[in-house]
Parts: sequence; structure tokens; C-alpha cells
Amino acid sequence: MSTLTLNRIKNFLDKEFDGKIDLSNLSSNCSSVDKEKQFRSRALAAYSLTVEAFADVEEAAESVTDGYVYIPIYRLHSGGTSCPLFSPRNGSHCNY
Repeated sequence: MSTLTLNRIKNFLDKEFDGKIDLSNLSSNCSSVDKEKQFRSRALAAYSLTVEAFADVEEAAESVTDGYVYIPIYRLHSGGTSCPLFSPRNGSHCNY
């Protein structure tokens, strides 16, 4: 993927999900680069909900949660049930 395309995706996620993604579980000593990676990873998961589940941006952002030590698991929470949506196995978490 070209740098231009990646920058467009990054800018879209930043604009669409700024202030809407919960990052409260990140450690206070987490670097700004790691916080940015966490935000974008969660924003991308939320965006996939807007595409696949037709969720609005706010609902999608609220539906993203983080999993267990170094294995983030993003889930869709809806109507008292949850189902796995996105489970990347890479990246460094600075929380926990």
C-alpha cells in the first residue's frame, strides 16, 4: 500500500474517532507512539463495525474493548451479548 493511501486512512481514523475511543486502560508511562498505535488499532476495529454491522461511529467506538495481556481482542457488545470481531496477534501493549 502506498504511503499516500496509508496517510489517508490514518487521517480518516483520526478525524472520525478522535475523542471517541477509550484508551483509559493504557498505562500512564505508555509512550505517545504506543498510545497512537493503540488508538488507531481500536479505531480501525470500530470502523469495521460501521462497515460490516452498519453501526454509527459513536456506537462502534463504544463497542471496542481490549483483551488480555499482549493479545488485544476487539469485541462487539450489543444487546447483552458479545462476539469476537477482530483479534490482532501483534503489536506491543504498554498496559497491564
